[in-house]
Formats: sequence, structure tokens, C-alpha cells
Amino acid sequence: MFNKSNIILILVSVLLIYTGFFGYLQYKKYHPKVSVILTTYNAEKYVDSVIPMFLQSEWDDFELVVIDDESSDKTWSMLQQWEREDSRIRIYRNEKNLGICGNRNRGLELSRGQYIAMMDPDDISLPQRLKVSAEYLDSHPETDVVDVDTILKLDYEKGIENKRAHVFDYVLSRLHKSTDLYTEAEKDENIKLGLLFSLAVPTHSASMMRKEFLEKHNIRYNKDVISDDYYLYLDMVQAGAKFHHIPEILAIYNDTPHHSNTFNQRQYNETQEAKRQLYEWAGLDYSLY
Repeated sequence: MFNKSNIILILVSVLLIYTGFFGYLQYKKYHPKVSVILTTYNAEKYVDSVIPMFLQSEWDDFELVVIDDESSDKTWSMLQQWEREDSRIRIYRNEKNLGICGNRNRGLELSRGQYIAMMDPDDISLPQRLKVSAEYLDSHPETDVVDVDTILKLDYEKGIENKRAHVFDYVLSRLHKSTDLYTEAEKDENIKLGLLFSLAVPTHSASMMRKEFLEKHNIRYNKDVISDDYYLYLDMVQAGAKFHHIPEILAIYNDTPHHSNTFNQRQYNETQEAKRQLYEWAGLDYSLY
């Protein structure tokens, strides 16, 4: 039989449960496991396809931090509409054009997640990507960077599943006379060896990094280069980061030609300089290779 004391107890219990539940939701909102950082510049043709990729992800403990680099098309108005659709989306617009590195660095400063997943608007992230990567980092605290297999967009559209940037897998398997072509590049030491030869650079839109590691070593994107992902990995290697590759196709890289010959030549030169620095760090004479 309900008396006044029982009713008060029930009401207090319901209130505590209600408060705890919504308190938990508020905590998760401001402390997501993953921060997806999406950088945009005149990306109106990609906005309505790249954002739903993450809203339909099999991993829901994330925030989508979108930094628009003073676009002159409809990108910003489209982002505003998407922000109204989902509370996990946070959008920011630069007052002046910062370039891709400045854009990514601002995203790092604004991110609140434990893990960072960078995304370019023209690449594709499959539904399991965040889940597989975050769960691996959760269960392997010694790992600082993890990436998944990617395939090239032009191949994907033709129904071909050629893996990207894993020539190194094949080379190592041949050297070791192994029949398993896609196991060697999973290892930290082989990924770093691959960086020396530009054969196994983790695809940036397929990687996930610990923010704590970046903060501890004050690592940011180098604004003076266009090979910013390579230089970021270079800095992380020299700071002692541990890498791992997951041989599961969970991303699609847009390999549609969109750079000038001048850009490509500069990127090649920067890559060679990054390799030279890695050789010096490893105690090797770059001139001998």
C-alpha cells in the first residue's frame, strides 16, 4: 500500500534516474570518444554525401567538427542546415582562409574527443570504420595511430577492389616468401620502415590518432608544407608513436586527378625531404639509398 513516504521515495528515485540519464547524455556530448574533423572549402558537391556517412555510422559516440575555410559557394549554408539536424555536428567558419593545415589545426584545438579521425570531404568512410578503429585503440593502449585499408575511388566505381598504398605488403611477403600478402604491414616496425620508402603511409582519411599523444608532444600540422600528413607522421614517429594497420577495407580514397603538375612536384620534393629526416632519425645515411 502506498503511503506518503513511499510516494516520496518513488518520486525521488525517478528524479535521480532521470537526472543521471540526462547527465550521462550531457557528459557524452562534451566528452565523445571520437572527434571526426572534417575540413571544407568550396565543397558544396560533397557536403550532402560526406556528413550522412557519419550519421549512419555503426559507432555513435562521436562528434563531427566541421571547419569551413571561408568558402565562397553554398558550403556554409548547407553546413548550417546539417548542424540543425543533429546535435553531434559542430560547425565553425574561419574569418580568413587558413589553408588545409591551418584548418586541420583549428579542428584539433576545437575537438573534445579522445581519438581524432581526420576526413577530407571527397573521400568515403564506410559505416564500420569508426567502430573498428576506436575499438582497436580502446583494447590496445600502446598504439597511438591506427589505419584501415582503403581502395581507390576510380577502381571502386569500376567494381575493382585494389588496395591502396600497400605495395609494401607485397614486397615484404616476397622477401619473407610468405603466401599471406596482407599481414606484414600491420606491424609498427614495418609501417615505419614503409615510411622510409613512401610505400606504407597511412591514408589520412582512413586513420585514427590519440589526441593525448598529439597534445603531450605538441604535434600539429606543418603549415609550410603541402605534404602535411606525411610530416605529421614523421613528427609522431620521432616522438615515439606506435602504429598499427587493420587489413580491412573500410575507406575509399578519391584518386580523381585534381592537382597541378607544380603541386605534384612540390609534394614529391617535400616527401623526399621528409624521408631524409626519417633516415637521419633512424641513423641511416640517406645518400646511400
